[in-house]
Amino acid sequence: MIWPGLGINYGNLNTSGDPSPYDSAQVTRDLQYLWDLGFRKLRIANATYTQKTNEYSPIKNCYRTIAIAKQIGFYVCWGLTSGGSGYLKTNNYDAFETEILLQAVEAQSRGVDEFSVGNEEYGNAWPATDHTWGLTQLIDRQKQTATAVQAVFNGVVTVSE
Repeated sequence: MIWPGLGINYGNLNTSGDPSPYDSAQVTRDLQYLWDLGFRKLRIANATYTQKTNEYSPIKNCYRTIAIAKQIGFYVCWGLTSGGSGYLKTNNYDAFETEILLQAVEAQSRGVDEFSVGNEEYGNAWPATDHTWGLTQLIDRQKQTATAVQAVFNGVVTVSE
C-alpha cells in the first residue's frame, strides 16, 4: 500500500558521529525497505551546522543518503540545525545563517525537494547569558533566513520550530 503524504525520518545515526556507522549498502537496504512499505517522503536527519564538510562529516553522510534516496525516488526533506552547538543568539546566528545558505545551494544541486531552516530551534531561544536575544528575535531572524534561502533554493522552504 502506498501512503500518500506520509513520510518518515531517517538517518539520525548518520549525523551522530564520524564516520557514519551505516555504509552505502546499509542505507540503500534501509531506504528500499521503507519504499517497499509504501513510504514516499523522507526527512533526512538534519546535521548540525558546525559539522563541516570534511571527508567523513555528518553533512557528507547526509549527502550520500540524499543521493541514494533520490535514486530510489523519494521526495526528500533536509536542512541544518543548531542542535548540539548551543543556543542560537546574537554572537553565532550569522555563522548559522551562512552555513544554512551554503547548504541550501548544495541541497538544490543534489535534488532535495524541501529545505528546512533549523530544527526545534525555538527551544534554543532562551539563553541564560544573552538577555538581548529571545524567541521574538529568533523568529524574526529565521524568517529572514528563510527568505534568503528562497533566493538560492527552488523547492519548498520550511522553518522548523
